[in-house]
Amino acid sequence: MSPKKAGVTMGNWSTGATFGDYDGDGFLDLFVAGYVHYDLEHPPVPGSPVVAFATCEFRSVKVMCGPRGLKGEPDRLFHNNGDSTFTDVSVKAGVSDPNAYYGLAAVFA
Repeated sequence: MSPKKAGVTMGNWSTGATFGDYDGDGFLDLFVAGYVHYDLEHPPVPGSPVVAFATCEFRSVKVMCGPRGLKGEPDRLFHNNGDSTFTDVSVKAGVSDPNAYYGLAAVFA
C-alpha cells in the first residue's frame, strides 16, 4: 500500500519514525519527527544572509552547515485506524510542533 493510500504522507524531510500505542486501543500508531522543509525551487545559498557561512569545516574537512537557512518541518502523529490506514491526529493530540523545530529522533515511552 502506498503512503498516500495509508494516510501517512508528510510535507518534506522527516526523521525519527517510531511506533507505539498512544491511545491504548491495541493498534500501533506512528509518530514521525519533522526535520526540515527544503524548497527545491528556492534552496538556501551559502554565503547569503540566511545561511551566513559560505562553508563549514569539521576537522579541516568542508561539510554541510546543517539546517541553517532552512525552515523546520512539523512533527506528525498518525492514529492507526485498524484497517491498514492512519489518520493524522497531531493537532488534536497536542504534538504537532507548530513552531516547526528541527526534529531528529522520537521514542514512545
